[in-house]
Amino acid sequence: MGSKKHYAGQISEKLQDLRSKGLKDGGVNRPPPDAAGLSQHESAAKSEAEKWLNSEQRIFDQHMTEAARGMTEAQHKEQESVAQAEMLTGVDSLSGSVQAELAGDRRPLVEATAARLEAEASIRYYKAANEIDEPATYPESRIWHLGLLAVIALVEVVINAFFYENAQGLLGGLVVAAGIAVVSLGFSALLGWVFRFKNLCQFDKRLLGWSALVVFVILSIFGNALFAAFRSEYQLVVDPSEVGQVREAFQVAWSEATGIFYFQTDFKDLLSLVLFGLGVLANIWAFAKGYTIDDRYPGYGARDRRFQQTNQTELTLQDALRAKVKDLLQARRVEVQKALSAPRDQVGLISRRTAEVANAKSALTAAGSAIQRDYAMVIEAYRQANVSVRMLSTPGYFKEPVALASQVSVHAADTLLAEFGQLQEQVRLTGERFSEDLTCKLNELQDAQSEVFSRTFGDYLESVRAEAEEQLTRRIQVLQRELKAA
Repeated sequence: MGSKKHYAGQISEKLQDLRSKGLKDGGVNRPPPDAAGLSQHESAAKSEAEKWLNSEQRIFDQHMTEAARGMTEAQHKEQESVAQAEMLTGVDSLSGSVQAELAGDRRPLVEATAARLEAEASIRYYKAANEIDEPATYPESRIWHLGLLAVIALVEVVINAFFYENAQGLLGGLVVAAGIAVVSLGFSALLGWVFRFKNLCQFDKRLLGWSALVVFVILSIFGNALFAAFRSEYQLVVDPSEVGQVREAFQVAWSEATGIFYFQTDFKDLLSLVLFGLGVLANIWAFAKGYTIDDRYPGYGARDRRFQQTNQTELTLQDALRAKVKDLLQARRVEVQKALSAPRDQVGLISRRTAEVANAKSALTAAGSAIQRDYAMVIEAYRQANVSVRMLSTPGYFKEPVALASQVSVHAADTLLAEFGQLQEQVRLTGERFSEDLTCKLNELQDAQSEVFSRTFGDYLESVRAEAEEQLTRRIQVLQRELKAA
């Protein structure tokens, strides 16, 4: 018989067995008329009934132990709820918590704001000094921008390799073409980059920019005429590995190329003319790529990128801080909402505990009555069957009421039910006591959230900006002192 198995009429199932044993014992006049105690079969039935009573009592006691533990936990939770409610409705520490959260991240935000202000001042000064009234324009990716130039250079190398093919075949032409492409396109892109200086206001910068254009025109025309003439002479070289022959071919090409400025250059074949035209177009394209590698005002793009980077860093820090403050306010709201719902939850939990105790009490009472009833029924059946067949008189105890000495006890349940009732009333009163204050506190938190983000956070950002400006002023003063000392 397991400790968790409830009584379900097992004793009554032995009714026929005990009736048969009663007939058998009565046939031989057992128990004898002078017997003072129960017969063997009655004792066995009584022993089994008492075991079932003890089993039901043990199960009930286990339920009561768990319920008592639940009572202790509920009392502790009630104390914690009261303390939490008193803390939340006490001195308002929300403003202090928000200020502490803001102060913790102030230094990085001040540094970011100072960097952004410095970058903003630099770009404003640069725009004013150079009379710029347009946003900076530059490629999003310099790698991609220069990558296109590299692709064009590769195409030019491949095409020129056929033009410069000689006794060494395409490999020799490829080497010469690669060298010419690197020099030609590289200088063109560099001169295009320098040409941007013509957009600045300073005379020397403008002069440098226009000079780059003049140099580009001269070098592009002369250089491509030189390379076209060199192609014709290079193909006549018997041994391209002989430096003297290559030098002589180059000198001849140089003298021919100088005639381009007197309109006296005579391209010896159509391929040389095509090479000249393709080279000029490639130089113009490389020049344009060098010019557009950054904003057309030198230094404007770098300043704009610096400003965009520092501005994004500042915004990221602001958003992160705003999220932390929002999480803080949300956490406080959740605390108040939990404190508001805690009494209701506690009442529900106590009600369930009370129902469990009441059910355990009812189950024990019903089981005890069923065991007593079934025990009396089988004993009466045994005695009636015994009396119906015996020849001698019955023992005196047959006339006594059939009952078990052991009884179940539900006193622990009564005690716990009373305690649970008192605790439930106490929790209800606690809920009524703090309900209005916690509701007001929740409404205050909702209003405070709007106040924090509309005013407090704005004032905080203004103070951060003021501190950043003060920091920049100190840096400038230190720099001025150092310049004077130098």
